[in-house]
Amino acid sequence: MYQEFGTTLKENEPNILFSAARSYVVKCAGICFDSEIQNLSLSFEIKRIVKDFIAKGPIELFYNAKVKEVLDQIIKN
Repeated sequence: MYQEFGTTLKENEPNILFSAARSYVVKCAGICFDSEIQNLSLSFEIKRIVKDFIAKGPIELFYNAKVKEVLDQIIKN
């Protein structure tokens, strides 16, 4: 079930939605979100976002704003 979208359930994740959100955030480095849409045409902003994302290390699943944004989109749609 988790292999369908290229991720696995980790011990600290309560369900598939958190796994999906984490996987999406990690794979796009936090740039493919509604909150970043205005920056997609600016290469220097994309580089900044990616560098910031990489510098933070592992994402905090329950406190990361991007994970919450993905989960909000899942709930709305």
